[in-house]
This record gives sequence, structure tokens and C-alpha cells, in this order.
Amino acid sequence: MDLFEKIKVHVRDLSKNPSLSFAFNRLLTIILRRFSFSKHLVGERFISRYMKPLNNGCFVDAGANFEVWTFFVARVGYEDYAFEPSPRPYRFLTENALPNVHVFNVALGDVEGEAELKLHERSEYDSLIYENVGFSGKTVKVKVRTLDSFKLESIGLIKIDTEGFELPVLLGARETIFKMEAAHCSRGP
Repeated sequence: MDLFEKIKVHVRDLSKNPSLSFAFNRLLTIILRRFSFSKHLVGERFISRYMKPLNNGCFVDAGANFEVWTFFVARVGYEDYAFEPSPRPYRFLTENALPNVHVFNVALGDVEGEAELKLHERSEYDSLIYENVGFSGKTVKVKVRTLDSFKLESIGLIKIDTEGFELPVLLGARETIFKMEAAHCSRGP
């Protein structure tokens, strides 16, 4: 029996129900707590099963880190734009990128410029605004661009996981958001 059948979840095509992507993060948290499944395995199953490949569609991964979302979504045929300002995850993404994955060593925000990225022991907690537990005391200067400045077309899905910097990312993506089908935003610490 499939995990989604087990908990009686009725999942629809994201292009027909954009709010599903927002609900998915909460649903995923409930599933993980209830069944103790790996976040990445659940994410992979969800993407491969419920996200339909798009002709000329693209996926935006803001705060890609070592995220498997980038690779799972690329495998179902999306043109993938991964934005990761942190040095270690950026290196990993560029070394392992599929041909349809484009990796940018920039942070997304609401204004163009530079910012100090606070580095943590675990890179998934690197943040432009928070000094979370595990803050190494080190910072690195990173470029910041708006998503709108990339002029991407045919956006199928935007995933934002930027450790508390989600609102500036959204503000810098106003034009892009009006053109997209769905967005997924993880809540920061």
C-alpha cells in the first residue's frame, strides 16, 4: 500500500490546483511525524508521481542547498533554475547538475546588491538574517538578485526555502509570480 493511499490523501495535478503546493509542506510535516519517513523519499515519490512533465516548463529552486527537489524535478522534465548563495552546496550542485539544471551562485531577494550570508555548521541553516544555533561566526559576502531580473518564462513551480528570507524573495518575484502555476514556500526558523 502506498503512503499517500495509507493516509487517504487526494492529490491533484499542481497545474490545476496551485494551492496544493503550499499545502504540501504542511502535509509533508504531518506525514513525517506520523510515519517517520525520510523527507527526501516522500518528496521524491510526490514529485515523480504527481508532478506532470511540462513541455518547456521550468522549476525555480530558491535556496537549493543540497536539496533533492532540484534533481527530482529535473528528472521529470522541468528546466531547473537552482539559486544557492552558500559556497559548499553551490559546489555540490554544479558538480552534480543534470543538463537541464542551471545553477546560480546568488541569493534571491527584493533588491539587487550584496549581502552577508551567515554560515552555520550545517549549510541548510545558512541565512542572510538569522544567526541560528550552530552559527560558525563566519560570514561570506554574496550577490543578491531579484528573481524578476532573470525574466524566466513558463514557470511551473517555485520552491522557496531561504531560512527566514522568504518574504524578500517573494517581493523580488512579483512579476514572475503572476506568470507561474504554483509555489512552495518553506517557513524559516
